[in-house]
Amino acid sequence: MYGSTSGSSVVTERLGDWQLSIVYAIPGEVQDWVRRMFPTHKCRHNYAVAIGMMSPDPADHILIDLNKEDFSFIVVRDGKLQIAQTLYYSSPEDILYYLLKACNQFSLSREEIQLFISGLIEKESQLFRELYLNFLNIQFREPTWRLAGNGDKDYPSHFFTSLNDLARCAS
Repeated sequence: MYGSTSGSSVVTERLGDWQLSIVYAIPGEVQDWVRRMFPTHKCRHNYAVAIGMMSPDPADHILIDLNKEDFSFIVVRDGKLQIAQTLYYSSPEDILYYLLKACNQFSLSREEIQLFISGLIEKESQLFRELYLNFLNIQFREPTWRLAGNGDKDYPSHFFTSLNDLARCAS
């Protein structure tokens, strides 16, 4: 952790299957409000949720979730977590740079690594074209539920995978 945690509640989540602990701070007033409103709540970090949704497949893979101004990625090599990070970006090249750097840093083959993508990315986007030129195995990570009504036509379902993960976590 970095920065001041003064006035914050520090939370530790243990992920036993991964032999990993995630430690993070929640602003004290937010934590107090949540405790009052939801006395039986359980805090979950988005990395813990994402890691918990990953299959135990030993293949090397990168899980990517894209938002408007930032993206999160989790790198798994030989069934072991290497890095989980959220970074800001201003262009598709920024994202590609970080992913290629991670592959280089953790000795991952761009021909063999599997990319699982969710969030705000479309197949017709410049970012997807860049990823397609640099990685052979790309899949959109789809939610387990389907959008009601006209939703599937208006927005790709992988836009909502993270929301689906959170909903599955709460049930």
